[in-house]
Amino acid sequence: LSAGYETRKQPSPIGNLPAPPNLRADLTDKPGEIKTDWDVVYGAHEYEVQRNSSDPNDPAGWNVITFTTRSKYLDTGLTSAKTYWYRVRARGTAGDSAFSDPASSIAR
Repeated sequence: LSAGYETRKQPSPIGNLPAPPNLRADLTDKPGEIKTDWDVVYGAHEYEVQRNSSDPNDPAGWNVITFTTRSKYLDTGLTSAKTYWYRVRARGTAGDSAFSDPASSIAR
């Protein structure tokens, strides 16, 4: 205070994380690849990316494919002309968010 600066604001918990918004799944120029990206969630330490290659309404069809600290992921080694569904959730100190709305793309 004697230096003329205000004191630092006390930290407060972030609370529950929202589901990652605006998930997109797009083709790339290479066969067997789909790139996914989503908007950053404030307070997330990492993201869990899941893929489903059959019915997105079947909970047993979802499999974890990666954990990443970035808000994008390049999925490779896919079968051409097949539809893949993706969903993402944020992970933080307050726990996991709900899953994003699913997004799909057909691999080239």
